[in-house]
Amino acid sequence: MSVVCEMLALVGCILDPAVVPPHTDAKTWARFCAKTVVTSDHVIWVAGLSDGYGTFYDERFRDVDLELLNHKPTLTATRWHYTAWNGPIEQRQRIMHRCELPICVRLDHLEPGTQQANIKTAAAHDRLVRRRGRVRVDRADVRGAAAQSRAVRFAVLEAVNSGVTDPTALSLVVAAAVALGDPDALSAQAPLFLLTW
Repeated sequence: MSVVCEMLALVGCILDPAVVPPHTDAKTWARFCAKTVVTSDHVIWVAGLSDGYGTFYDERFRDVDLELLNHKPTLTATRWHYTAWNGPIEQRQRIMHRCELPICVRLDHLEPGTQQANIKTAAAHDRLVRRRGRVRVDRADVRGAAAQSRAVRFAVLEAVNSGVTDPTALSLVVAAAVALGDPDALSAQAPLFLLTW
């Protein structure tokens, strides 16, 4: 493997089963990699989801926060991926997405932080659902995180099953799936019907 590919693998831009993170084993890492599709912008989780976030089963995973909750060995794919490379995160921390796409597990898009910091970031990017009267005034996906992730996963799997493997083309598939929930794009469309009083 070239030095460039190895460096890209270390920051999560590509997932190479041969470059095993320091806090897991080769078999579990290969299983994780098999559940992803790499695009030029994201690494999309195409396996199980819960509330829009990827889920991953690892019976050997240990995390103080999760043990406090009598956790089962299923956790978010983002938390597992970050921990596999960096070791356990501090107590009460979450894994936040710099790219704001919950289904993305690209390592350089992930960072630990508190729930409060996560909410502040979402508010700063106008991603919290807010209403003023009957009108939404935010930029959050109109489908919600879970439906957005299902739509992205479906679109990516359809593209891959149709033979699309180019990361740039797959990024366009992701962008198109995300755009379907953009409130600005939807508000620019002609209404399906008009209410008259």
